[in-house]
Amino acid sequence: MKSDDLKFVNTAWAAEHLADDDLIIIDSQADSHDYIIEHLPGAFYFNENLFRLSADGIPNSFIAEKAVESHLENIGYTGNQKILIYGGTGKASKESSKNAPFMTAYSLYRAGVENIYILDGGLNKWRQENRRVEKEYPTASRGSFKSELRHDLLVDMDHVKEALSDQNKILVDVRTKGAYLAKGGPWARAGHIPGAINILLDEILAAANPFKLKPQAEIEALIDKYGLDNKEEIIIYCGTSHNAVVLFLVFKFLLNLDNIRFYEGGYTEWSIFPENLVEKAAN
Repeated sequence: MKSDDLKFVNTAWAAEHLADDDLIIIDSQADSHDYIIEHLPGAFYFNENLFRLSADGIPNSFIAEKAVESHLENIGYTGNQKILIYGGTGKASKESSKNAPFMTAYSLYRAGVENIYILDGGLNKWRQENRRVEKEYPTASRGSFKSELRHDLLVDMDHVKEALSDQNKILVDVRTKGAYLAKGGPWARAGHIPGAINILLDEILAAANPFKLKPQAEIEALIDKYGLDNKEEIIIYCGTSHNAVVLFLVFKFLLNLDNIRFYEGGYTEWSIFPENLVEKAAN
């Protein structure tokens, strides 16, 4: 089933719709100094870390959807506009936080926001095409938005435990290869959730521009490569949701897979319970 709640658009689309009255633009560069130096005309600044904090002993929990309301109302969102989100390599920080636009987009989507657009190629491609940037800071009348958590996207640790014995379900770990194989990472109990396979962001994002997706055909080939085509449920996770949001949104909205679920607690939550088994060898 195809969903139109989120789309990936190119720079030509963004340039054409830049002045639309019903378009809100969000800049998700790594640092506010990057935004101050330059941003797309009319863009507001949202740092991706607006959306996560400690809750119930997990340091990377998503904020309550009610808290998202206030962030969006500050930039005039009423639930009726389109929202265009982009990232880019910051001229101040020199950082390429390639996950940031995905994290921002996912955080809004999980809270019930519709009509989200991610700029494929981001500010990097926009600059390469010599398109207009600015330093002005926009203002907006306060909006009004009522959030609604999309519960159907999410699974908890108990659901994951049940999935371990179900051959029709598969877990996908989106951390680095080293973390997956217990050769790196900050977790006290290194490894991965038993049975999980490992898909890297390098298989999704272009090497020359980390804010641009690889060709759709290459991404579609991952379904066959990893045996995902015959699974009734694909559960995505990583350590802090930072990588998993990329794969989740790409699989759900570019490939139109409707059997994708998100384990937000991820390996950070899983690994703190000593009764939870972990594996170190690849599947």
